[in-house]
Amino acid sequence: MKKIILFGAGKRGKYALRHYGKDQVAFFCDNSRRLQGTEVEGIRVISFSEMIKWYQKGCEVVVTPLAPGMIPDQLRDVGITDFSHFMNDKYRFPFRCYDERIKNHRRSDEVLHDLVRRSQQIDLIRHTDAFTELSLEALRLRKEEGIDLMLWGESNFYGNEQVLLDYAGIRKEEAKYFPVVSHEDCIPNMGVEHDYLSAVIMSGKYYQKKIHQYYPYIPCFTVGPYIQYAQGIYDRQSTTAWRERNGKTLVVFLPHSIEGFHRQFHSQELVETVIRNYQKYFDTIIACVYWADLGSPVCEILKKKGIKMVCAGFRFDVLFDRRIRTIMELADAVVCFDIGTFIPYAIWMGKPLARLPYEEGKPLAGAEHEMIFIQTEADELMPDTIRQKEGFYRLSDQEFKLTDEMRQWMDPYAGLGITRSKVYIRNVLEISKDIWMACQEDLLYYPSAVERVYHTYLEQQKEELLQILEMSTGNTGWIK
Repeated sequence: MKKIILFGAGKRGKYALRHYGKDQVAFFCDNSRRLQGTEVEGIRVISFSEMIKWYQKGCEVVVTPLAPGMIPDQLRDVGITDFSHFMNDKYRFPFRCYDERIKNHRRSDEVLHDLVRRSQQIDLIRHTDAFTELSLEALRLRKEEGIDLMLWGESNFYGNEQVLLDYAGIRKEEAKYFPVVSHEDCIPNMGVEHDYLSAVIMSGKYYQKKIHQYYPYIPCFTVGPYIQYAQGIYDRQSTTAWRERNGKTLVVFLPHSIEGFHRQFHSQELVETVIRNYQKYFDTIIACVYWADLGSPVCEILKKKGIKMVCAGFRFDVLFDRRIRTIMELADAVVCFDIGTFIPYAIWMGKPLARLPYEEGKPLAGAEHEMIFIQTEADELMPDTIRQKEGFYRLSDQEFKLTDEMRQWMDPYAGLGITRSKVYIRNVLEISKDIWMACQEDLLYYPSAVERVYHTYLEQQKEELLQILEMSTGNTGWIK
């Protein structure tokens, strides 16, 4: 029997070790230099280059992360194509796994519900200051009690799933089998194509093509910018009245932190640059501050300079997209400093866009992570990312613009020309549910279930569902 190298020495790697047993596992392999040379539960962790040598001596490679990211490409790049993915019973049944995760993290679940409930009692656009204390409480709970702010999963980020469900008239309790709603935005991230093992909803077609290079059977439904399905927080009359009071309005999207990753930049200089460049052209300047940055030094500077702050709320709050929609509706123009989802949203809503340079103090300060490129330079591994960033700097500067070239640059990622009907979204749920029923909620049999559902639609002449399924899988060449 071949000895196994477990690629990934994290939590899933430990599960895999217990599954296979120490007698069968030769090594862990991990991209983290911090782990290389150490032992995990008595098994040595080796580097990628050392793993290649042991593979050539006859070891088998098993990839352990559920979302393996760049690992499959790493392996294929050096000719290792016969690797397998660790899929034990605990992870073969994702709905059961999710329920178990919520059950095992009751405290985090309760805290998240409480934070959302309390934040929704505050008008975060008119009264952002009142939200600051709550945001600081969330960060404190994460640090001191280990509250998992990502507990509810990707579909709940920014309210993306919720706006689609509301638009299509689907109740949350009916949406168990709704596809994962991806939060990937306008920067192509390496390895995303390996992170989805079942049906997924994306904005544009870029990731759909990437996914189908490796997994043609995974339905990837494209719906365009999520913001188009969101209703604003205020009614039209209130929004119009506020716009009239504000006059010509500039909305500024600041460089922002995320949970556990704190951005540091020269706040005073950044704010003064905005004022120096744009104040004379606008009656009102509004700064959109991400929730994890409320209470940071830049907020005090904004107040002193008379710049109003607004916030879209917690990342896990279902009202996030609705607030962003309202913030965009208040804007006559948008200025930013780096790439974010606000860019395709601004372009889709017809808001002229400008970019200002800024100096990063210490990016992602305190972040316990590292990106390691094995045997290849970064620009070789991520040419699409490099091109996308180059496009951002080439097409945008301190002058406000909204050009066809900007739309073409963003369209593959944002699907700017894609709009789906309510019936389409409901059909997406039906297709996804049919597939999960066909495989009895077992990921191991998901590929064959997609094939069976396809043939069922064909036999029953469900032409509309058949067409959507065909489009979402790119083609039917993989179907027998």
